[in-house]
Amino acid sequence: MSTISQELASFAHGLDLKAIPKEVVEKIKLHLLDTLGICLVSSKMDFAEVMYKTAAELGDGQDSTVIGLGKKLPMVSAALVNGTLAHGIDFDDTHIGAILHVSATIAVAGLTVGEGKSASGTQLIEALAVGMETSARLGLAAEGGFNVRGMHQTGMCTPFGACLTAGKLLQLSKPALENSLGVCGTMASGILQIESSWLKRINPGWAAHSGIISASLGHHGFIGPREVFEGVHGFYKAHLGDGREFSWGLIRDDLGKKWETLNIAIKPYPACHYIHAFIDCAKFLREHHGIKAQDIEHIECKASEQIVSLVLEPKDRKVRPTNPYEAQFSTQYLVASMLSKGYVNVDTVYFEPLDDPEILSLADKIAWVPDPESDFPANLPGEVRIVLNDGREFSKRERFNRGGPRNPISKDEIVDKFMDNACRTVPSSQAQEIAKLIDNLEECKDVGQLVNLCARAT
Repeated sequence: MSTISQELASFAHGLDLKAIPKEVVEKIKLHLLDTLGICLVSSKMDFAEVMYKTAAELGDGQDSTVIGLGKKLPMVSAALVNGTLAHGIDFDDTHIGAILHVSATIAVAGLTVGEGKSASGTQLIEALAVGMETSARLGLAAEGGFNVRGMHQTGMCTPFGACLTAGKLLQLSKPALENSLGVCGTMASGILQIESSWLKRINPGWAAHSGIISASLGHHGFIGPREVFEGVHGFYKAHLGDGREFSWGLIRDDLGKKWETLNIAIKPYPACHYIHAFIDCAKFLREHHGIKAQDIEHIECKASEQIVSLVLEPKDRKVRPTNPYEAQFSTQYLVASMLSKGYVNVDTVYFEPLDDPEILSLADKIAWVPDPESDFPANLPGEVRIVLNDGREFSKRERFNRGGPRNPISKDEIVDKFMDNACRTVPSSQAQEIAKLIDNLEECKDVGQLVNLCARAT
């Protein structure tokens, strides 16, 4: 039997636009649009300037553009910065089953190499399809094991997808792609000791950086191990141990026929996916019952017990977050924000004060109880019950988090999200040009045309 890396290399080498279902192509384009909007917002943040200055010190180059800033760097350095921007505000897409942020790494790797090599829009779509699909499958095979061990599953699995994305654009042979994957096995990394640090933001940037370097090494003839995934000292066994059976079929079965790319969820809110159903419940109750913050006596959230330590406890830190990252992982704060303001967006966690008295008072009224109906982690349900001062009660349950395959958001909603994000950095007319170009990406002769639009005026 051929090795997994051989099969992935064959898939990457042979895939062309005609073999990609139209619904997959359209989804890839929407994920690219979504990612660029997030990069543009992030380019205004303090960590963006730090990343750019660091990357610029590594060496000059004119290959690829830093999104938002419009400055040129060598491909690998631009990928490092852009991948960090793409995950910088935790608003990027997620494959729930694989526990993986996909496009923050893959879209960045594709754009960065695509610009450097003057690739066409069709070539970019093909490369993104390869990287997104393989990343998701590699994450599924881990069955959550990396996160359990304190490693960031995104940082561990998406370097391989980035490697194939870059290799596809560099037009590597199948043996070179296989060697590149082997090399990539020693570069994949990322931990989750986050605290109040910027650490998690850099993992997709490093993944894109590592994937491009691995592809370049394979291109120039560096030899990698053939059994990088399934070997006795391979990627999975080295990190997750020998005492378990790995489902290799999750990687190789129906490759190119069944598309896990369709299961990647686009976030409607800049928050942990576990909280989205609760925010939507709060939105529904506020809008359909005319509930006002001052009329609320008590709020109850029915929650899957597995998510409590991440998004509901400890209560004092969740009720009164001290920085944007804590707010993004606080059910109490975000439910209270929706009930108070009627929206949760980038402003909620990054540009508005985190000590609004009405929001904090509401957050303090929220308690959680176990959810006996939860089917977590297959789905990410949420339920909110509100008791008013006059004794009336209202409740709402969402079985499936919005944005995922069982409760998708529309193309119009994704475009609206992009415009809201992008227009914080570039003029509306410029953002509309970006959206139009991506919508017709197959007709684009050089993706540098797209990247050039993704820079604010100096």
